[in-house]
Amino acid sequence: MPPRCLIATAGLLAGFTSGVAQAAPLVPGDDFQRQQHDYRTAIDGQVGGWLAGRLLDDLGRTMLCVATSDRRRLTLTASSDALEVRINDPSLALSQGEIYPLTLTVGALKQSFEMETDGPTTVRTDQLEPSDMITLLDAMGRASRVSFDQSGEPDRTVALAGSTKVFGLFRACATNAGFAKLAE
Repeated sequence: MPPRCLIATAGLLAGFTSGVAQAAPLVPGDDFQRQQHDYRTAIDGQVGGWLAGRLLDDLGRTMLCVATSDRRRLTLTASSDALEVRINDPSLALSQGEIYPLTLTVGALKQSFEMETDGPTTVRTDQLEPSDMITLLDAMGRASRVSFDQSGEPDRTVALAGSTKVFGLFRACATNAGFAKLAE
C-alpha cells in the first residue's frame, strides 16, 4: 500500500474542479515516483463535479480507489488498508494529530465520526467498516446534498448531482480490487 503521504501527493485527485484541472491535474497515465515505487493514475469516470479514479502501481494493480467531489471537498477512498471518508475545507486551520468531531447528514441519515487531521485543511475518518461505507453510499445515492456539521461551526454542504455513477464506479473499483465488497 502506498504510504499516506503518497496518497495525499497523488493527491486524491488533486486540483480537480468541474472537469478543469488546476495545480496538480490528474491525467490518465500520470506517473508518481515516490519511495522507489512508480504510481500512475487512471480516471474511471467523471460526471458533473464528481470524479472516480484509481492509483495504480507499476504493474497496473489498483492500490487506491477514489471518488471525489469538486475541489475535493468530500472524498471517499478504498485501499487494502482502509475505507475512509476525507473532508477538505480550506477554511480550517488544523494541527496534526487533532481529533475533529464531525457529523455527516445525508437525507435522513446522520453519521458521526471522530475525524483525524491529515494536514491543515483535511480531516479523515479512521477505518470504516464496509457496512458503514455501503450505508453512506446508499444514502448519498438517494440525496441531493451532504452536509458536514462540526459543533460550533456553520454547516458546510456538497452537492451530490452527478455522484451516482461515480459512486457506482467507486464501489466496483473497491470490490474488484478486493478491498471491500461494496458492489453486488
